Amino acid sequence: MDNKMTPEIRAKLLNRLPFSRNATIDYTPKPYLTKVIDADGNETEEYDIPEEYRHIFTLRPMSVQDKDKLGSIKASDEKALRDLVRSAIVGVSRLYDAGSMEEIQFKSDAKGGMDKDQFETLPVMVIRDLFIYVSGISGLSPSERSGL
Repeated sequence: MDNKMTPEIRAKLLNRLPFSRNATIDYTPKPYLTKVIDADGNETEEYDIPEEYRHIFTLRPMSVQDKDKLGSIKASDEKALRDLVRSAIVGVSRLYDAGSMEEIQFKSDAKGGMDKDQFETLPVMVIRDLFIYVSGISGLSPSERSGL
């Protein structure tokens, strides 16, 4: 029996298994994965946003130190929570500026996370979705996340 993990099995087991700190995973935030609704109000198989314009974030899990910090961070400390998400983003592709219609090239900080100025341009709904995903691959349970 071949026990090699496939991407499909990996997707099902995320949040249920350890995730190496030096490993990364590509993730498209849920706001970019909405389906088209037809005239009858039914969801179709077609996505609202074409694939070539859906951002793909390359993420790493939070470090042990970051997870330890979460215990002292309050939900009202949005800046600290945003910084945890920012440091988990180690790459992004297909990120466009809606104003100039140009693709944005990823910039990192000294620790490899996303550049602060670049991160601050991301919509809040995307940052929230990334926080939930990064928390999950970092081993935080939904109840641990709900306190934030």
